[in-house]
Amino acid sequence: MQVKDIMTKDVMFVFDHTTVNNVADILTKERIHGVPVVDKDRKVIGIVTETNFFAKVDGDLYLSKFVKTIKKNKLPDVKDLKNKNEIKVETTVGDIMTKNCVTVSPEMKVEELFEVFRKKGFHTIPVADENGILEGIVSLADVIAISVRLN
Repeated sequence: MQVKDIMTKDVMFVFDHTTVNNVADILTKERIHGVPVVDKDRKVIGIVTETNFFAKVDGDLYLSKFVKTIKKNKLPDVKDLKNKNEIKVETTVGDIMTKNCVTVSPEMKVEELFEVFRKKGFHTIPVADENGILEGIVSLADVIAISVRLN
């Protein structure tokens, strides 16, 4: 079995200029863990996951400030957390995304995919062709679901 057999083909994606508020809405409304970031040609340039919304500064995780600001429907700007911990609504995906994210091929075997999840510690990985063009997304939950069906 290959990644293309279990991946979500109708995948949501965003651009680096998308506001972080919009991405937060997508993640919460769609109940997903991550969204690929693509350029104008749908080439994967990064990913935004739930983890990207938490800032780690000098070993401290700014979770409480994040929760407080979500209640105000605003998100923390990672660049300001160390100094004033101010909130900026204009923060974009490009400011918080994981750049040069790991992608997998649709032809990769599911067994190999599981190893990528295990070794990297990811929960969501974009699926891209040999040119880096987004074709889908696969999650650890997809791998678990298929393993349960096969047993």
